[in-house]
Amino acid sequence: MGAMIVAGMDEAGRGPLIGSMFVALVVAESSQLEKLVTLGLKDSKVLSPNKRKYFYNLILKTSKLVLVKEVKVEEIDRESVSELTIRAMAELLRKALEEVEIDEVCVDIVGNGKKQEEELKKIFPNVKVLKKAEAKCPAVAAASVVAKEMRERHLSRLKAVYGDFGSGYPSDPKTLSWLERVESLPPIVRKKWKTVKSKGARAAARGEGENDNSLEARGGGN
Repeated sequence: MGAMIVAGMDEAGRGPLIGSMFVALVVAESSQLEKLVTLGLKDSKVLSPNKRKYFYNLILKTSKLVLVKEVKVEEIDRESVSELTIRAMAELLRKALEEVEIDEVCVDIVGNGKKQEEELKKIFPNVKVLKKAEAKCPAVAAASVVAKEMRERHLSRLKAVYGDFGSGYPSDPKTLSWLERVESLPPIVRKKWKTVKSKGARAAARGEGENDNSLEARGGGN
């Protein structure tokens, strides 16, 4: 019997005020994932930037498949970020199943997980939707690293154009200070979020009404 092939999915950037969200899928042999764990693979939130880059490169080299979906600001302004996350995960899973055989899929929970599990099990029955999945399933930890690294590279490109806005999270004073200074909201800002309307000063006054994305991102996170 061959090694078990595990797929993990996670996202980075559900919560920030600025920039795209990235959803990643990593497929690898369970034995290879365990080797990464022995080297120190963890949830990307607890890895230093250098460690994250190290594991990102290692994951690309050792995995059977790595897929990433970018969800852009204009999409997040139009629809529920949870719906977009689930849809992106479903799209990645379909693509992965066309390319490789998979024995098990683990994903980090979105919302209460019910709709997410329902939609993903339509595509692949052996799906586990887990709270704090990065700590329980190495494939999800690997996906979190890929998603976070893609998000950070995206932010670096944005900062080269728009200046240093910090992490992009509403808990970051640098982000809020940058938001208050801008004359008008640039296209990188998620315009329908509560913090943008309350902290965006002159710029937010030009904003539109709120949608369910204004349930507010929590600081920290991916």
